[in-house]
Amino acid sequence: MSKHHQLKMKDVKYPGGLRIFECQQCRYAFAAEVDENDVILVETRVYINFGDPEASHSFFQAPDEMPKLTVEAEASAEEAVA
Repeated sequence: MSKHHQLKMKDVKYPGGLRIFECQQCRYAFAAEVDENDVILVETRVYINFGDPEASHSFFQAPDEMPKLTVEAEASAEEAVA
């Protein structure tokens, strides 16, 4: 039976876009730079520790803000009569 853990990005933002990612279940952690959209730049990853070697890890993040929907409509005088 495989173990699957979720990574969490820490709130602290370090200079250069550096962030810490950690698994609360097995203490697996790494540091990596993120871009302006908080997407991990994988080539910058530096391992802090390796946690449970039998577990797989994933990271999923949803934006904090709600999506905005804007709808505009316009009718001409000719269409209003029909």
